[in-house]
Amino acid sequence: MAHWKEAAVTNDGVEMLNEWMAGRKITIVAAFGGTGTVDPELLAEQTGLVDMRQELYLLGEENGADGKTVQVQVQNADVMMEYELNQVGVYAALDVNKDKDNPEEIRAKMKLLFIMQDEKGVTIPAAMDASFLLELYCMIGITNNGRFEVSVSAAGIVTAAYLREVLERTIAAHNADPGAHNSLAARMLAIETALNGSGTIIQAGDPTVETVGQKGQHYINSETGAEFECVEVNEDGYIWNPVEDGKSVRDLLGALGNAETTLADVDARLGLLELMYRTQVNGNPFTVSFSDMSGLVVTGVWNETLKRVEF
Repeated sequence: MAHWKEAAVTNDGVEMLNEWMAGRKITIVAAFGGTGTVDPELLAEQTGLVDMRQELYLLGEENGADGKTVQVQVQNADVMMEYELNQVGVYAALDVNKDKDNPEEIRAKMKLLFIMQDEKGVTIPAAMDASFLLELYCMIGITNNGRFEVSVSAAGIVTAAYLREVLERTIAAHNADPGAHNSLAARMLAIETALNGSGTIIQAGDPTVETVGQKGQHYINSETGAEFECVEVNEDGYIWNPVEDGKSVRDLLGALGNAETTLADVDARLGLLELMYRTQVNGNPFTVSFSDMSGLVVTGVWNETLKRVEF
């Protein structure tokens, strides 16, 4: 079923549009969304929404040969509780200047220009539950018999610009937060301390005799990736030498990862043994690990890396 097919210019809207055609200035000043519907035949008589829930965003309006196009954006950034969006109302005022006039005076003069509704509705989630964005393009035109008519089309749920803005804002806030990766930093420091007795220093440029460190501590040049180890601390300063092959922090962490893989393999073998000896089997017991396919005939594809048969 098509959405937003029930739409009408209100009686107040017809009066304002007639004044506009006579030369007066009409300005779109606000849009609101709400829940609830009325009989479609009564839409033109409405002066407001059944149950107004939030103010919407007006992205722009454009006058054309066929009428006026208004772009309305529905966001849920300020929505505290989920609701069903059934009605959207666009309000206008005559002879106002949004850049100069008092906003309260403009709001006092505004009237419902047109209203659209969708009985099925669109669920607007609370901001804390999920992000939501919907754009509606509303065209107010004049029919062949001189009547004003509204047509509505829904654009994509999210725009690239909106997504880019949200991502940039989120990433910037994340990067500015010194505690964004506290748990990861703590784990890395614990591993580095266990391996070398202290945390690794990561800075631009190579270390000098003035670069403070302690014996056994490592240093990584963030610009070149070169790694050094503090081999001595004496009255001349701190002595840093390039690390030998296989002794860099990255090599040690890689070896640790291999050790964890080995431990995982041992854990899997223990689980298999527990399964073999704790499970009551009636008949002739047998065990297949799929580490290789020697002597086996199976249906499926053998995944050698994961040591399993896939179907």
